[in-house]
This record gives sequence, C-alpha cells and structure tokens, in this order.
Amino acid sequence: MADKITSADQVDIYKISIGSERFQDGKELFIAGSKNHTPIVAELNIYENIFMPYLTGTIVMVDDNNIVKDLGIKGTERLYVVFKSPKTDAQIEKTFVISSIRRQIKTNEQRSLLILELIEQHGYFNELELINKSYTGNTVEIAQKILEDNSTMKIEDRSKYKIPEMLNGYMRYIVPWQTPYAAIQSVLNFSYTDNAMPYFFYSSLTSDNLILRDLESIIETEPFNEGLQPFTYSQSNSNTFNTNFINLIFTINELRAGEINDTLDLAKGGGITSSFEAVDTRTGNVGNINSIRMYDELKNLVNDGVIKNTDEQHLFIDDNFRDTYRYNNSGTKNKSINDYNSARISYLSNKPYDDASGLLSSTLAVKKAIVRNNYLQHLANNCIEISVPGYAFAVKSLNRSVGHQININILSDGSLIDTNGFIDDKRSGSYIMLTKKHVFNVKALTHNVVIKAGRVTEPIQPRGA
Repeated sequence: MADKITSADQVDIYKISIGSERFQDGKELFIAGSKNHTPIVAELNIYENIFMPYLTGTIVMVDDNNIVKDLGIKGTERLYVVFKSPKTDAQIEKTFVISSIRRQIKTNEQRSLLILELIEQHGYFNELELINKSYTGNTVEIAQKILEDNSTMKIEDRSKYKIPEMLNGYMRYIVPWQTPYAAIQSVLNFSYTDNAMPYFFYSSLTSDNLILRDLESIIETEPFNEGLQPFTYSQSNSNTFNTNFINLIFTINELRAGEINDTLDLAKGGGITSSFEAVDTRTGNVGNINSIRMYDELKNLVNDGVIKNTDEQHLFIDDNFRDTYRYNNSGTKNKSINDYNSARISYLSNKPYDDASGLLSSTLAVKKAIVRNNYLQHLANNCIEISVPGYAFAVKSLNRSVGHQININILSDGSLIDTNGFIDDKRSGSYIMLTKKHVFNVKALTHNVVIKAGRVTEPIQPRGA
C-alpha cells in the first residue's frame, strides 16, 4: 500500500469485493482495492449510530460493463470491505449485504451510476427472524441471553458497563414475536444505572463484536485524544496554516450546529419538569402524582461527582430564567422555568409474576425510566456536527467508535490553530460521539468522517488554549 503518508485523510483500501453463493467456486468480484487497478467504485459511505445494533451504508459504482445485468444482482449479495489508516497495525474488515439497488442513473449510452444500499451482514439476518421466548434476569443479562440464543455475535468486553439497577429484583420478559435486536432494545429501554442513565446497544466499525455501554460509563471514560490534542476548529483556519501532520489529523474542516438548546421543545417533551402517574394494570389503582425536575437530577450528578469539570452554573437548564410577565397561582411573579409542569406522563405499571417483576413494577421504576429518557433528550438537544480527516478513525481501537468521548476546541473568531487562540468556552469541551458517517473516495483513496456529537452539560473551560 502507500509508502508514505501524504495527507491526514489518506486511507489504504485493500479490498472492496462482491460475493455470492451463486458465483462459481465462491469467487469474488473485486471492484476496488489492491487487486483492482481500475476501481469501479466511486464512493463508499458507512454509517455508525449509537442507537443501531448494525452498520448501514451506501456504495456508488460507475457501471461501464453492465455489472447488474451480468451478475444478476438481486439484493442478496455480500460486499466485503477491508481497509486501514496508513502505517497502523490491524486492518478493519466488515461484511455487508447489498439489500437493494436504491438508484440507477444512465449518464450516457455506455455508463451508469449505481447506488446500492448496504446493511451489515448480521443485521440483515436479524431482520428475518422473529422470536417468542421467556427470559429472566436483570435487564443486561436478558439482553445477553437473547443475543447468545439467536446470534453468533458477541458483546465486547463486559467490564465496560455498569450493572443495571433492579428496583424489584429480577425481571421476566416474554419476547412478543420480535426480532432479536428489537427484543434487546425493548428490554434496554427500561434499563438504567443507579443514577438512571441509559444503556446503548450498537455496532462499531472498529470492533468485530457488538457493544453494550451505559451513559455513566461513557462519561467516566476519558476521550481517546485526551493525551494527544483536541480536534480544533477555527473560521480562519485552512490547511495552509498547518504543516504539522498531527495538527492536520486533528483539524476540524467543517462545523455545523445540530439540535442546540431548543429549550422550548425540551420542556414540552418533559425534559425540564414533568409530572407522572403510574396506573396499576392489575388493580386499576392510579398512584399519586409525582414531579420530576431535571435541573435537580443534573445538579445531583454534578454534586456527586458523576459529571465532572462542571458546576450548577454550567447546566443547560437555566434556573435564573423566570416568568416576569404574569402571576402564578400564589399571586407572585418570577416563576422559574423549572417550576412549570410542561409534560404529564402516564405509565402502565404492574408486577405480573409472583417470582419476578415486569418492565415497570413500581412508581420508582417509572420515575427512573422517565429520567432515563430525559437524559437522552438532553443529549440530543446539545449537539454539534464536525467533519474531520479520517486518519484517527480508521484505526482498530474501540475508543474511536461512537459511544466514546472526544475533546473538541472551537476557537474564537479570527484565531488560527497554530497561534493558541482563545477557546470558545461554551462550545468547546468533551463530547460523546453519537453518529459517524465514514466517506471513502475510493479512487482518490481518501477517508473523511462526519461526526454528530452531543453532551448533557457544559464543561468549565480555562480561558485561553
């Protein structure tokens, strides 16, 4: 492959090939890579998502030779991909199934552009299977048992996540004819740590196994670039200012605001203050109305040291924002945004078995489930999207995947990356990678990554880089 590294987006592509049981002697058609000097693949996109247990993707092919007609592509062929960053050790290998031909565009009499949809192989076959079986244990144990019974996939390093809190002992879940991954997600939707933080079950480009992690463990783990340098963005930056290769690796080429600080939408969804009631399906009794203030929940995490490098003044919920327009029920003004009951939630709760609990078997379990969902809302409400060279992310290391933190510095207007400009305190800090789009320009042998990253609090930043 490459004798030397010439750019931070350089990538070594060893193989992109198509295979099928229909092909003679199990042969593969190489469409890009070291065995194909004239690749017919223009672009390969691979998507990671912290909420998805398998990778997806698209591939754009320049079809000069009627490949679709000659191969008889039916949407059941496999696509094999092997690549890595130059001068790194382990190759990354993934197998996809071509699930469909999204589009075929005729550019002239001889040439067509094909856009094919991809789904990771184990995800494809998961979608074909429905199961109906009873499982007992804590929520994570049930998730593991479902996976062991219905897949050859394994969960990566089980020490990476916390044991879920079980308020009513072990639970039982009867899978109601769901796919295995859907059943696992149904259980994890009601799974939380002691601090009511959610679990994620997902696939990664940098691991051969599936990953199960909780938000609390993610926050506790240092960003992979903690001892290196942060990914840095400046409006004044361009590659002409960066001759140092390390700087180039950690340069943010584009920065886009995601779903940032939509406080009204967050409030209406119950992410600031809400009330709830639990309805016991066995007796018909309606429990007392309970209130949840997310400001207090977040403040407790800060005070207990679960969320570090921040304080109450840096929570995204502004306790100082008050209603000075109208009087409240007590005849006084200045009602805080945290005092508004912006959402009312009713949950069905019961304990259907004598020897085990169900998904929601108590009022406290209902509260924890709501707080868990609120953390997800906060995570999605405080996102940015960055585009960076792919060199640091075509490395077979788990901490480069979604579900891990990265350090980001956004410099004040006019600062250059090489001049130690002032940091934009409000937007810089540690972010959790939620989704990644890997963009491979196969002919140019480049790899760039678009990362959507979020966080639940704003960190305290030192002034200056």
